[in-house]
Parts: sequence; structure tokens; C-alpha cells
Amino acid sequence: MCDMKKIKDTLIKSGAAVFALDSTTGKFCISLDSSVLTEDFKTRTMFKDALIELMYDNGLSPDILVGMDNAGIVFTSLIASSLGVPMAYVRSAAKDHGKKNRIEGLIQEGDRAVVFVDAIYTDKEVDGILKALESTGCTVDGILTIFSCVENDMVLPLVTYDSLLRRAVKKKYVSQLFVDFMEDIEPAKDLDSIMAENAAEILLDIKAVALSPDKPFTFASGIISPIYCDNRLLISHYDQWMTIINYMMNIINDKIGPENFDIVCGTATAGIPHGALLADILKKPFIWVKESVSQPIPEGSRVLIIEDLISTGKSSAAAVDAVRDAGGVVTDVISIFTYGMKKSDDLFAEKECMTYSVSNFDALIAVASAKKYIKKKDIDKICEWIENPEKWGKKYGFEK
Repeated sequence: MCDMKKIKDTLIKSGAAVFALDSTTGKFCISLDSSVLTEDFKTRTMFKDALIELMYDNGLSPDILVGMDNAGIVFTSLIASSLGVPMAYVRSAAKDHGKKNRIEGLIQEGDRAVVFVDAIYTDKEVDGILKALESTGCTVDGILTIFSCVENDMVLPLVTYDSLLRRAVKKKYVSQLFVDFMEDIEPAKDLDSIMAENAAEILLDIKAVALSPDKPFTFASGIISPIYCDNRLLISHYDQWMTIINYMMNIINDKIGPENFDIVCGTATAGIPHGALLADILKKPFIWVKESVSQPIPEGSRVLIIEDLISTGKSSAAAVDAVRDAGGVVTDVISIFTYGMKKSDDLFAEKECMTYSVSNFDALIAVASAKKYIKKKDIDKICEWIENPEKWGKKYGFEK
């Protein structure tokens, strides 16, 4: 009998289950990359045996197994071989050359078929599978799948959306706070704005951001500011930290692509905890950078830099230079928060490096105003700072 806890944990820990925002609806979602499950013999075998057990438990004894496109072919082949039955597979679209087949293999009229597809997300996909096989004259007894988001009598899932999410929250792979945020948002709203405002609220709630227009702060650069951001506090608030990490993963998945870098690098010291955790999730090597990189890196390695905060951009740009001097290729930097200063934008443009931030000055002011962290009379004064940070302190009489 298969161990369902082990099945779910493998989906989570291997990275096969991807927890992120749906770019269409703006809702929290789980997707499956089943190619991760086919790399290792023991993992392949565990899922193959579990799928066979699921099929038998549901009384299915097919004449033929049918795989759907690339992802479905691997496990269909393994299951068919174990059961001693023939198989066929269905392409996502007909070939544009040769026989121009969409269905490869021989499915005979009257065959009792079980279809395998790695994941089902909508009932429309179920209808599409049945329609694709309609012309063969076979009878589809069930659709076997590793993961399903739908409740449908035709679908036999090894793992459901709800059960996998419960396991992920229990094992603290994703925080319940992150899930709640995603389930409550308005789909029509811009996803970057949603993320930025939610993150800003977290930073304000844990007092990682302080707003003090009457008793401003002085940055290491000498700039006098009505805002001070100390994201180092985030790591002491587990659920909130995991939410920010999930947002950073969303940026990686949607805007950069995990396949487009080889190494994760945290800036010392504040960027190290976030970078180390992201590297662990992505199963990538990790280094950190101060004046130089912590470990030698292979020449030409593509490096993603993780920063906690971008103000003037000087220290982050220095990290980019240090990694490049060590032989790395840097095209992207992710931070938790940016003030969005023009000086920083110009500096990174000069470095030909993109920056992405979970939250920003505009989102912070919007949330701080709505949640009454600042008085209305102070909003213009604070907003004026971002227009000219170097001269703001002198204008309001704070420079000595």
C-alpha cells in the first residue's frame, strides 16, 4: 500500500509542486511539473506503483492505456509495461508533417481505455481529453492523474489540490498567511500591485518599516529620510517571512525563470537568509557576497542576486560588480523593498541589470495611508522626499 504522506512530501520537496500566483486570475494556485518526478528511478517507481494501485482500487482493468502528450507518456509507458497492456498517446496538436497524426498507436473501436495525464486543472481539460478520443470509438473508463484541482467522476487523482495544500501548510512549505492573502484578493487588480501592497502591510505590521516625518532617520549615505526600513526583522516572524519568500519565488517563476540562472547569491548580511532559503527551494548552489564572493564560482555562471533593500542602489551595484569580477554573469537582482530612487534606477541601467522588488515606496504609502499608519497631512511631506531625497532634509530644516 502506497504511503500518501511520502507521495505528497515528495511532490513538495522535489519542487514538482509549484506554489505561486495564477497570472490570469491573481489567485493562489498549485501547478505540477511532473518531469521532476521522472529523473530518479526510485521516485518514478514509487509514483508508478501508486498509480497502478489507484487504478486497481477503482476496479479498472483496461484494454489499453492512453498517455496525454509528453508529460503523460513517461508514466503511461511504465504502467503499461508493468500491467502487460498496450498503450497509445495523444499529442497536444496534430503533427504538421508525415501522417499528421494527433493520436499515435492503435486504439481500436470498443477498447476499454484508461487515460493518464500528469495533472488536471479544469473540467474543460477533461472534456478535451474525451473529445480527442471520441473518433477512436473506445470507451474511456477513467482518467488517471497524479494531481487534480477538480472534482469530476471521470478523474482519479493520486493527490488533490486541497490535500496537497493542507500538507504543504502543515509541513510549513507555504504559510497559511500567504494562502489567505491570495484567496482574498480581487482578481482584476494588477498582480504586482497586490503583492507589493500585501508585502508593505506585512512590513508595517511587524514594524520593519518606520515612518517618522517629524523625526527623520539618517541613512549611511547621509540622506535624511522620513522612512526607515529594517527588513532584518522579517526573519523573526516565520509566517510573514514565508509569505515574502513565496512572493520572491513568484517573481523568479514569472519574471526571470529558474532556468535562466545557475547560482543564488545573497548580499551580506541581510540578504543571506532569504537567498539561502530560495536556493534551497530551487535546489541551486548558494553563495554570498560582501566585498567579494564567499566561494569561487565557475566562469560564466549565471548568478541571481538576492538583496533585502535597495535605496540608492550603491551597495547592490557593488555586489553585482563583485560577482562579475569573480567570473559570474549577473542580469537580475531581487529585493524585498525598494525606495524607487532615480539614482538607483540610473545606476542599474548603467550596469545593464534588471531589478525586481516585492514591495516599493508607492505601495507602502498607499497601505500606510489606508491603515492610518501616517496622518493625511504628512503624506505629501513624505512623498516629496522620494522626488528629491538629497535635498528633502535641508528643505525641512533637519540638516545640521
